[in-house]
Amino acid sequence: MDESRLLAEQRDRNLYQRLKVKQAPFFVQNQAVQQALRAVEEVHSLPPLETERYKKVESSFRNQAAFGQIDAQSKRETGHILLTFKRDIAPEQLGLTILHELGHLIDLLFFEPVNVLTHSDITKNELEPVLSAAQSTRAWQQYQGRLNLDSFDDDALYLSRPEEIWARAYAQYIAEKSGNENLLAAVKEQATTAYSQLPEHWSTTDFMPIRQAIDTLFQTKGWLR
Repeated sequence: MDESRLLAEQRDRNLYQRLKVKQAPFFVQNQAVQQALRAVEEVHSLPPLETERYKKVESSFRNQAAFGQIDAQSKRETGHILLTFKRDIAPEQLGLTILHELGHLIDLLFFEPVNVLTHSDITKNELEPVLSAAQSTRAWQQYQGRLNLDSFDDDALYLSRPEEIWARAYAQYIAEKSGNENLLAAVKEQATTAYSQLPEHWSTTDFMPIRQAIDTLFQTKGWLR
């Protein structure tokens, strides 16, 4: 086996050994999980972890309000990260939610400074071009328009948070680059339906500068397939 192929397989094992989603309650949910992970595999790989703090990702389905959540604190002393997904989440939303939480995981583990998520008080230089591209979009203008009317609007504040912009952008990037029809349908729905009257995702045209920024980022890091 040549060296480049060996390194590629090592990168794949590094990603998928750490993201083993436990059996979902329903068969169609398991199909959605596998589709999402295959979409990621088609688009990019990841290098060996640069942090030794986190050694394992645990995942489960629970009765919770949020579609998905990442918890890197409650089991921090054991090096475990917890990913939880809403037990009765619709399959068409589960795939995109898996990607969203994987975006948080990549933020946490692979961009300096590691072990923290990007946010308004933490500058991750590699993610800055992606966040800047997001601020040129129509969706961003809608968030800011809402905040101009009410600077404490919870929905607009949430959608504007850097870590959430990155996670949503990563999920949409994988959907578009892989061409997975189910993931693309979920993105389209969230770009046109209301998140309290605000778009959670971007139209294909609005997303273009963000997609180009992530392309450049992943090419620079040598992650793209």
